Amino acid sequence: MVDAALIFTALLLLILGIIEFGTAYWAWNTMLLAVEEAGRYAMLYNRNTGYATPPSQTCSASPATLGNCAVAWANQTNGPVFGTLNCTSGCNGAGNTITFTAQYSFNFIYPITLYRVMTYQLI
Repeated sequence: MVDAALIFTALLLLILGIIEFGTAYWAWNTMLLAVEEAGRYAMLYNRNTGYATPPSQTCSASPATLGNCAVAWANQTNGPVFGTLNCTSGCNGAGNTITFTAQYSFNFIYPITLYRVMTYQLI
């Protein structure tokens, strides 16, 4: 009985760890897709492409800056995104680059925060 209790406890922790790791990996992948989608939107609707402002039918953000619209589009397109997705620099589209940051925190045994930062050239 004692051996079974020790083995089942270790096995349960291993299974829960695998599930938590899988959830964290899925969140990381979702964050990556959301950041990439926001970057695609920003590259399409920046000031250099002729679309000075994002089209009103695709932008539900307020105020309707390039960064806010890109974040809203990425969240809408990817469904529920774990954590947060933000525009951190170049958000008004006036510069040559725009940066998006995604963050997800989870706590299994030790608190861990995952980050994904990508900077896109607005050409």
